[in-house]
Amino acid sequence: MQKELKAAGIDVPFVVVNVVSGTDSQANLIDVCDLPLLQDTDAVKAWDVHGAAKDDVAIYTAQGKLWQWFPFGGVFDTNFGNDANYSAFKAKVVEATQAK
Repeated sequence: MQKELKAAGIDVPFVVVNVVSGTDSQANLIDVCDLPLLQDTDAVKAWDVHGAAKDDVAIYTAQGKLWQWFPFGGVFDTNFGNDANYSAFKAKVVEATQAK
């Protein structure tokens, strides 16, 4: 998606934040994802800040403000292997680029 957006003139950074307990599985993420991987730590607890769980997705504005939070299994389906979900999320990302 990041490459598609960039080709359309929309430069949006994407990152993955790995759960504190997931240090042993980092290689699995790196093997399937070309996004930067940030490793959460006990000192930072980034997941705890949001009450995050596996496969939750956050979108921030360019100003660093949380714009929308999509918990896995919520009303907005974060299974992006589904074309409709992928397209809907992509539209949300584009919308966030316009948010202040």
